[in-house]
Amino acid sequence: MNKPSDADLGRLLTAAGRARAGTEAAATMPPAFPARLQACWRLTVAKSNQAALQGALLILMFRRALVCAAILTLLSVIGSALWQIPSDDDGLDLASYELQSELMP
Repeated sequence: MNKPSDADLGRLLTAAGRARAGTEAAATMPPAFPARLQACWRLTVAKSNQAALQGALLILMFRRALVCAAILTLLSVIGSALWQIPSDDDGLDLASYELQSELMP
């Protein structure tokens, strides 16, 4: 958004001066106008509140997903440490070591 210039400010002040001169036009405001204005204001506030609520719910959902992912990671690390599949190579290595130690003088 551009910063207003002095010319824009001059036009704004001129328009405000003309509006003061025509106060009778402002007095003939339609009777439903304040109600419409209030309804538009409430709608704007409701939309901003809804957007803020959706943002908070999205953050909460991501936080819960992060906690669930951390728990699953921790469980998988613990599970892989506790339930290791024994390999037959360990037994063969021990037998090979015993045979080599007997053959060595």
